[in-house]
Amino acid sequence: MSLSILSEDFRLKLAKNGIPEISEEQLALLKALKSGQDFLFEAFEPAEIIALNTLYLIDKIQADETELLPRALVFCSDIDTCFELEAIINSLAKFSGLVTLVTHDKGKKIQQRNDLYSGCDIVIGNARRICELYFQNGINLKNLKLISIIDANTIVAGGGLTPIMRLKESIIKCQKLVFYSEDNAKIETLLQDFPVNPRVVSKN
Repeated sequence: MSLSILSEDFRLKLAKNGIPEISEEQLALLKALKSGQDFLFEAFEPAEIIALNTLYLIDKIQADETELLPRALVFCSDIDTCFELEAIINSLAKFSGLVTLVTHDKGKKIQQRNDLYSGCDIVIGNARRICELYFQNGINLKNLKLISIIDANTIVAGGGLTPIMRLKESIIKCQKLVFYSEDNAKIETLLQDFPVNPRVVSKN
């Protein structure tokens, strides 16, 4: 998908999935993201966060049938957001071949691990379960291209900081996006150690 020219058909799909018309500012951000630089997004509205993540994931992560290993990890603060993001990606990227998988604490770990072994392109879930699956050899990160942390304030307040920082030690270089509402001590810890020379985009 070319981000510079969004077809009318694609725009209609966006509207059907609750994503409003893409603004020039959002298009500029999507083009900037393609540089591969790490980004921090402060005080963005939830709808904007979902839109940016969905469009960028579809553009950056292309289906690869030769080696179906995760190329994107998306950390969400709650199960509803996990399934919302998965549903929108699956709707917009229909027929693309992209395979998404949701992993979370309320799901069966063994089943999730089996699903990972079957292969996927994008893993969406909470920090604790993604970390558990990785350290139990359930997630192969050698092809990882992107990590996105949605609603970082809620994630770190709920105990997600430690799993993310543990996982960071094992991650090869990849692009990192962090969406947060406000600065505090825990967010500072995440921002100091996780992204590398990030560009900051703030709505404040």
